[in-house]
Amino acid sequence: MRKPAVRAIRLMFVLAALLTVCASPAVASAKVLEYQLQYLPVGTNGVSQLIIDVVLDPSTKLPVTVKVPMPMGAKLLWTGEILGTESSADPAREATVTVADGAQLVQFTMSQSWVGQVEADYTAPIVSGDDVSSRLVWVNVADSVPLVPSVRLEPGVSAVKIMPQPSGEASSNAAGEMLYSLAQTTLATGKSYTIDVSYSRSAAFNSVGSTSSTIITLALVLLGIAMIILVFVIILQRNRQRDSQAS
Repeated sequence: MRKPAVRAIRLMFVLAALLTVCASPAVASAKVLEYQLQYLPVGTNGVSQLIIDVVLDPSTKLPVTVKVPMPMGAKLLWTGEILGTESSADPAREATVTVADGAQLVQFTMSQSWVGQVEADYTAPIVSGDDVSSRLVWVNVADSVPLVPSVRLEPGVSAVKIMPQPSGEASSNAAGEMLYSLAQTTLATGKSYTIDVSYSRSAAFNSVGSTSSTIITLALVLLGIAMIILVFVIILQRNRQRDSQAS
């Protein structure tokens, strides 16, 4: 799950958050400034996946223990700190997962960075033919701080419907995946936030099917023309032989 494409999109959010942080007055005590949630209805494992960043105030003295909400049904894949360089350099951290009031709480220690990350598998999407739908229910079991949600979709999809509606235009990465940013929200402790996503894969697959169909049709037409020419040549040769015998 930790791939360059994921990294590039993630860094945009992290850098934007840090710029906002640096422009605001620092506080003395440790504080979570925001959670950044990226939801993949169909991830690299075929199931839905989550990338959750926790951004601390840079005045926080490290090391510090943080608690990150994670939806029920999610299975933890990786926990660590984001250093802002290559993803291979990001140090992994041991974490404990507990259940609290309809959600899970991931707890780990940060000692090198003010940005931590949780990556997890979530539930399987509903797939019916070309149609895909998925739902994420986020319950805030931590402090009431801003949640910055986004949705990342596989390449070549159409008829995209996302609720809540995205804010602004979608962006894409080198792999052709689309990233939709949703409006920031702040949830009181214990409150929930739901993201519903549906789309069709038919655009991508029909495009391929249409191209293949066109190639096959063209090949059949050319084959038919070749057969007509061959029949014409055979008839012409027979006529010449008949004329030669007659003379």
